[in-house]
Parts: sequence; structure tokens; C-alpha cells
Amino acid sequence: MSCKRTADPEPPEPPSVIGNWVGKYSIDIATAPNLTWDPITFKTGGVLEGSDRMGTYNVAGTVLTATYVRSGSTFSFRCNILENFTKLEGTWGTGASQTNGGQMLLTKN
Repeated sequence: MSCKRTADPEPPEPPSVIGNWVGKYSIDIATAPNLTWDPITFKTGGVLEGSDRMGTYNVAGTVLTATYVRSGSTFSFRCNILENFTKLEGTWGTGASQTNGGQMLLTKN
């Protein structure tokens, strides 16, 4: 009698921000997000893309920071990564500022 060993299952991929995101933003730091944010995609290698934007992002623990160019202007944001990498909540700004624009909330599609 012999036993046949089956291969161990592959461990699941760790959660990540890579993928498509949709959400809302505000144009005032005191106002909850109420305007539609165009869909964006976080790709491997720190690449951020959208319909009319290109940029980079970085994840450090549960914080995501990003800078991108849209219509010739630079924007930045900083978000806390919540709910097992399915929700981003934070602030955005113009240029290098991550806070002088308003609030934002994105969810993974």
C-alpha cells in the first residue's frame, strides 16, 4: 500500500492596492467627499493610471501616497488603507501638498 502526496495549495496572495478604484472627493477639506472621482488603476511597480492622468504611488504599511499629472497640473494625495486593502480614505492637494484640496474616499472595484 502506498500513499500519494498531493501538492500543498498555494497560499493566497496578500492583500494589495493593485487594481481598479472608484470613489468620491470634495473640493473643501471641511466637506465630505461628494463629487465623482474618475476611476484610477494602481499597477505593479508603483504606477498610477487613469483616463487622463499618469503618476506614481507608494505604500508604506497602511498608508498610500501618490502624485500624478492631469491636464498639465500636478496633484498629490495621502490615504489610509482600510478594510483589508479595499478602501482608501484621505486627503488630496495641488502640487506636492497632500492636504490643500479636500477629502477623498476610494473603494476597490
